[in-house]
Amino acid sequence: MVLGEKAPLANVGIELRHPGKDACKATHKNPDTVYSGGDGIYRFSACPENRPFILRTLPPAVSDWAMGIDVYDMLCIQRHIHSITPLENPYAILAADVNDNQSVTTTDVAELNKILLGNDDAVSRNTPWQVFPQKYVFKDKFGLSDRIPDTLMTPGDADFVSIKKGDVDGSAHRSFATVEKRSVTTFSWYTPAVKAGEVVTFPVIYSGYQPIEAYQCGLRFDTRLLMWVGVSQGDLEGMSETFFGLKRLLQGEIRTTWLTDLTETEPGLKPDTKLFFLSFKVLQDIPENALLLWFDDNIIRNVAFDASNNEQRISYTPAMVPAPITSTLVRANCTLDNDMGDVRFQIDSQEALSVRIALFSAFGQMLWMQTAPLEKGSQNIVSPVLADKPSGIYLWKVWYPGLVMQEGRLVKI
Repeated sequence: MVLGEKAPLANVGIELRHPGKDACKATHKNPDTVYSGGDGIYRFSACPENRPFILRTLPPAVSDWAMGIDVYDMLCIQRHIHSITPLENPYAILAADVNDNQSVTTTDVAELNKILLGNDDAVSRNTPWQVFPQKYVFKDKFGLSDRIPDTLMTPGDADFVSIKKGDVDGSAHRSFATVEKRSVTTFSWYTPAVKAGEVVTFPVIYSGYQPIEAYQCGLRFDTRLLMWVGVSQGDLEGMSETFFGLKRLLQGEIRTTWLTDLTETEPGLKPDTKLFFLSFKVLQDIPENALLLWFDDNIIRNVAFDASNNEQRISYTPAMVPAPITSTLVRANCTLDNDMGDVRFQIDSQEALSVRIALFSAFGQMLWMQTAPLEKGSQNIVSPVLADKPSGIYLWKVWYPGLVMQEGRLVKI
């Protein structure tokens, strides 16, 4: 019993059935069932000699959908869809057809993303494994339209092949005990000193040296110090709620993934990109740049992949203190009256001009925009736009001549 074209696979059930009434002499069972060992070999004891029998595979004892899956599999499928690096191995093609609809599409990528984020129930009720005779000859070049049998008649070749759905690169058998030998890339964040009862919001920044095309992270926070408020958009326009797994927030766990858009002229994540912002209510006073968040491989492996398929371990490094806004033409700030829902823009302008001010949802859906003529000096602009909106995080932005922009986040409690 092997996994794809690679390693032996243990704990796969093999059922032996005799067409007649003969039973295995050792167990007196017909059918009889055994499981493959660590070497992938299965054995039946004292079967009747020179008699035909039927072997049928059972689903492997390991049924974890997440086994062997990471963002690299998603990247491989995406490259196949865009004909950048087509999958030519029928085993890889079958593994890429996650939802068993006989095609490989972006839906399969989305299903894998849900699995990585902890939504194992997101996949339709098909088994995560497919097992078939090793000597089976595919009629379809890629095997997608074949009705592949799970039984074979012996005497003859009695070897089987197993495919783990979603595991395009066949890593389900691989050990990750030597992760420290991989190259390292870094993510950063900075947190100011905050008093108990206040809300702290900070960006998670990609601070590595080279572009990457995919990452997956498991982040942990101390629930004794922080209470979750929400996540919001950073510099990545395509980032949305679908890239976060938040089912275990009460345990202080956050999962997140990202995959580059291969249709872009220069795909990949550039250094110093703000990936997203996290917001927490602080339960105890915390000092400046306290370690409020850390990577935890027990949640999900923290890895990134570049365009050359190199796997990199993700590590934390402290971010620099954010530089103050240096523009002297326009300075803007925005506050929220949580009781009334009023948003107040405070804008200082060095000359008379017009600006645009706007409010967005946490991931960039525009809720309100206004062009505001400014006089020289300080002025306030008030809008009740959030009065009927639910609790959550909202983005504010101000544009002025030269398309320079100031922005921030509001938290409605």
